[in-house]
Amino acid sequence: AITAVTAVTTAPPAPATPGYHDMLRVNDQQFKEDSTSYLRVAFLMDRFGLDTKLYRQEIIKVLPRLNTQMKYRGSDQRMAFHLYYKHFGLEEPFPLQAAYQTGVISSRHTPAWFKQNKMEMYNLTHEIFVPYEFGEKLDVDFFSEPDKAYLRPLLADLTAYGIGLDDADITAELTSCLRYLHFTSLPVYQESLQYLLKSQRPDGKWGNYERHRGFYGDYVNQAFYLHTTLVVVDATRLERNLNLVLQVLEITDRAVVCVNLMDEARRHGFKVDDRQLARDLGVPVVPTAARQGEGLPELLRTISEVASGRVFCRPQRLEKEPPALKAALGELVSKLQVVFPGLPNARWVAMRLLGGDDRIIEALRKGELRELFNAPSAVSTGREPLPGGVSEPPVPVEIS
Repeated sequence: AITAVTAVTTAPPAPATPGYHDMLRVNDQQFKEDSTSYLRVAFLMDRFGLDTKLYRQEIIKVLPRLNTQMKYRGSDQRMAFHLYYKHFGLEEPFPLQAAYQTGVISSRHTPAWFKQNKMEMYNLTHEIFVPYEFGEKLDVDFFSEPDKAYLRPLLADLTAYGIGLDDADITAELTSCLRYLHFTSLPVYQESLQYLLKSQRPDGKWGNYERHRGFYGDYVNQAFYLHTTLVVVDATRLERNLNLVLQVLEITDRAVVCVNLMDEARRHGFKVDDRQLARDLGVPVVPTAARQGEGLPELLRTISEVASGRVFCRPQRLEKEPPALKAALGELVSKLQVVFPGLPNARWVAMRLLGGDDRIIEALRKGELRELFNAPSAVSTGREPLPGGVSEPPVPVEIS
């Protein structure tokens, strides 16, 4: 949600795509795919006080078309539209929230069934996302005790499965569900957080987007717009949460820390010096009380400034390592920089190697580290490309 609104706030006032505000002209398939996002963006813009006049006009115009297509939508989409219809004061063609009664959760499918029908995992996660409004309302109690008894082992099994597949996308969605349902005591929850942290590239991105350009064309550029990591911590448990913040700051230079639940902190007599914390961490810190909307405009503005480069972060990383570790890091970083000139955040890569990260070790042994971390090409490092445009494979680093 934050990413979506940030993208809107940094975009031109009127989108340049022809027909963006003329949903009646697009074909049925595009309308079905885009109308959900259209209402979602308008909903979020409303939440943050942005101008939605054109969106509201278009939604009223396309309402008959929305209603006609609604019967063909899945349970999770109907549940989402229930939220949007309620927000915009629209009359539902039939009770949309009742779709939950016929969804994948109510069907009580086994983990094996979801593994054989992987796309249904997304229907599962989205059925969980909607009642919690995609993480904005974590205090709701939508699911029954039998639902929770079914979901707890199911989500644990599927999250471990996603990690095993090395699929950061579905693992992230399943991990969010564990958080929403307060299943954070499960061992796989901590395992998945560690996996996702390791999956982030040193430059702050997840995933290798460029390889999809042949299929998506220029749309792949959208994946590069925001590379800012937002870390949300609990103001009432700040010391415990700062461990995660420090791990993230080892990975990326572009981060914003959101200290949420400031209202609860004040109620318990806690004071958080966000300015001093920002100086100590070297990245912007924004205090919020999200349920009351407190601090959210400032948070969005800060994310936008970091994403666009108007604010430059200088994260403070742990420098007081034991002498033996410091010497090993220094030696390994030097070797990495010689073999992989321009490798982003070589110190972090060295730490992952010393920590026994199998994926990075294997990439190093195969000479694929540059490809894994999307480092600059051989052309910019002085290596001559081989015939056919393939650059010379780097020499593996010898670790003793």
